[in-house]
Amino acid sequence: MKTTVYPAGLLAGYLGLVVLCSPVLAGASYRLAPMSATFEPAGNRSTQTFEVESMGDQPVAVQLHLVSRQVALDGTETNPDAEDDFLIYPPQILLRPGQSQTVRVSWVGDANPKQELAYRLITEQVPIDLEQQTVQTNGISVKINTVFRYVGSLFITPRGAAPQLSIGAATHHQSKERTDQLAVTVENRGTAHQLLKALKLTVTAIDQSGRRLPNATVQLSEEQLQAIRGENLLAGHSRLFFIPWPEQLPVGPVEVVIEPAAPSL
Repeated sequence: MKTTVYPAGLLAGYLGLVVLCSPVLAGASYRLAPMSATFEPAGNRSTQTFEVESMGDQPVAVQLHLVSRQVALDGTETNPDAEDDFLIYPPQILLRPGQSQTVRVSWVGDANPKQELAYRLITEQVPIDLEQQTVQTNGISVKINTVFRYVGSLFITPRGAAPQLSIGAATHHQSKERTDQLAVTVENRGTAHQLLKALKLTVTAIDQSGRRLPNATVQLSEEQLQAIRGENLLAGHSRLFFIPWPEQLPVGPVEVVIEPAAPSL
């Protein structure tokens, strides 16, 4: 089984376009739509379609495959192959300039999952000899292929699934630059993903016995929450974030309360 690991931040959010090999050359390119989709595990919405359209003036070959998603505490994403969970037709296509192709993706996995399952739909351009161009680099001829790679998001969402955010831990942390930070672990104990946006984090200083200190409560600003804003917390996952220590609070034990936005389904 092939597994791909992506560093934290590379696949943040729902979608991405990764362009491999540079410089990027005009000629063969394409687009994928939509870039994200929510499936039901059974019924009509367990099959959905995607459109791959040639956008260049040269033929383009594209292959499609799906991988599952596991995200570590630091945001690193691991992507084992998920070929047994889906049927893709066709899995490989060759498009003439301006041509488009509809691709059907069908879920054939668990028809009654206990929680939402997250996947990546990956489309990769397969180099064609016609697309190779030669450039001069320090007097050396180099063959260049333009390779576009789209990474979309798929969710298998059972009915009634919903996120449930909570704070797992909140402690003082000192960065490599010896600045004070608040290390916050955000947990999603629910059954669906949640985009971390429009959050409210309230931080209260406490004493060693856990009692709240008077006049020692602050609500973090949007600027202070930059490390969290826009991240996607999958069902059953936790993420660790480092936030600048609130200047209004003494460095020490704290209590953090999170108020999420409405579910992002």
